[in-house]
Amino acid sequence: MSQTADDREAILARLAAVLEGVTGLEYFSRNDITLPEGKVPGILMLDGDEVVDETAYRDSRAPASVKVITLQPEVYLLVQDDPEQVGPTLSLMRRRILAAVLTDEMLLGLALDKGVKYEGMQTGMAMGRSLSGEAALNFSIKYKFDALSLPEEPTDA
Repeated sequence: MSQTADDREAILARLAAVLEGVTGLEYFSRNDITLPEGKVPGILMLDGDEVVDETAYRDSRAPASVKVITLQPEVYLLVQDDPEQVGPTLSLMRRRILAAVLTDEMLLGLALDKGVKYEGMQTGMAMGRSLSGEAALNFSIKYKFDALSLPEEPTDA
């Protein structure tokens, strides 16, 4: 497990690196929702939301500055194929993404108690010359945040 006061950016950067390395991927971006024409399969990753674990507030022994936070990055998989192949292509790429994310030791090490969890997905399809498919894969990643241990920001002097 990481020992820094706030591992949010380290977790997101590692998740981006893992996703970018998925076999068969033609395109990856972080926090950019534009997919260049013909660059499929593609993954668009958004940093997403965070939720603070309220149970930490109930433990009077826990310092007020220490929180358990669940990061919820948004991972969108986009494919385009012949209609009969869109479903199998989505399934194949989903399987590759899950295998990469859920077994990456560096990402698991950044998470609190190896707390990287796959929460499910939603899919959508659109017709065109070929069939486009998209899937929003939902992950949750727990980490510890300690406000009192944050380093000071560097000054621009």
